[in-house]
Amino acid sequence: MFQGLGTIMLVPALLRQVNEAEGDDGDDCLTRSVHGTQYLILAAVSLANVAGRLLGFLLPKFASFRVTHATTAVLIALCYGVVVFCDDIVTISMAMAVGKLLYSFTMVEISIILFDPAFFGSSVFAAGSGFVLGCGYVGCVLGIGLAAFFPAIVSTVLTFALSVVKVFVCLSITERN
Repeated sequence: MFQGLGTIMLVPALLRQVNEAEGDDGDDCLTRSVHGTQYLILAAVSLANVAGRLLGFLLPKFASFRVTHATTAVLIALCYGVVVFCDDIVTISMAMAVGKLLYSFTMVEISIILFDPAFFGSSVFAAGSGFVLGCGYVGCVLGIGLAAFFPAIVSTVLTFALSVVKVFVCLSITERN
């Protein structure tokens, strides 16, 4: 949830950062706000969420859980890496849209896992599911807080680091039946 809901706050912060880098000092209102065609960028990133959810229902039938989630974790890390090291608004927007699409894709399977007693085992199903869901909510609050109250680069670098860690977590998860 850190990457999902935090992105909603991070994209406008990144757009403001690009505006400040490109804007002149006389037009303070335009440099500190999202304006014009930048609203289309926000809409495109939000639409990537819907596309990712649809893919999340279709593609897992053709590939295993570990393969799809490890691959998407690597691609999400690459997307945030592009955002960290790039200053072009188009490249940043595309990377954030692809990252949001991939995140939404993975959330379909993770949502199913939360309610799968076979994955956690029947004896610890409630504890395992509750722990994963609780960690997700903590990540959500941290992601939104970072994007809202810290500079965009701090949120982006932290999300990039967490995305790299997620690759190893996905590789350590057992295959789901």
